[in-house]
Amino acid sequence: FTHIVCLECGHEMPADISARKCTHCGSPWLDARYDYPAVAPLWTNAVASRGRSLWRYAELLPLNDPDADISMSEGYTPLLGLHQHEGIYVKDERHNPTNSFKDRQAALSVMAMRRAGVGECVLASTGNAAVAYAAYCARAGIKLWLFMTHLVPNEKMRECALYGAEVVKVSGTYDEAKEVAAQFAKRKGLWLDGGAKSIPGKESMKTLAYEMAEQFAMSSGGQGHWRSPDWYIQAVSGGIGPLGGGKGFSEL
Repeated sequence: FTHIVCLECGHEMPADISARKCTHCGSPWLDARYDYPAVAPLWTNAVASRGRSLWRYAELLPLNDPDADISMSEGYTPLLGLHQHEGIYVKDERHNPTNSFKDRQAALSVMAMRRAGVGECVLASTGNAAVAYAAYCARAGIKLWLFMTHLVPNEKMRECALYGAEVVKVSGTYDEAKEVAAQFAKRKGLWLDGGAKSIPGKESMKTLAYEMAEQFAMSSGGQGHWRSPDWYIQAVSGGIGPLGGGKGFSEL
């Protein structure tokens, strides 16, 4: 992790996983950059011998080692071929600790928060991110305030509460829940999770691309180069998954 580039104006800033806005134009759309020539020879042989979690790709993450007391072996989920439809594969993210791809985001984000000394966090969610953050914040000792719309299933709200999160139901849309959460965080002086705009959030999702490219090579007996799929389709809410996945494929 060498520096940050503003995607709006191109301004470069020092590497800082907690950066929120461009110091030149104020844009929240920042992108972490790495020393790719230095990483390339390291990955030639080393990655295959590492543990099967998203941390096997540590050199291209803004945190290069997990907090052992927070990590739950997130990532490296199965890539399943559909026998009745040759050439179609499913990345089964249900194998993550709380059963969704949001565990990738929560793992890096919560570790970054704890290392920055954050004691309380505010998050708006449609459900999966709420559960993931509740689980990881509980392990990290961070108090979590969750703002969710009334459309979120009660089961997910109860699960978050069981982890110790403070759950606030908002009678409105997801955008309205995000606005209420932002106002609450500002009034209380608390850390507001940046979602798709945050450095750890987007960077965590790159590992989807890395895993798929590596797993395609493994599916052919472990021989040959990593290879990307021709198409990558993902359901979205805030867009953090394809934003990170797209960047991961570009980096590869």
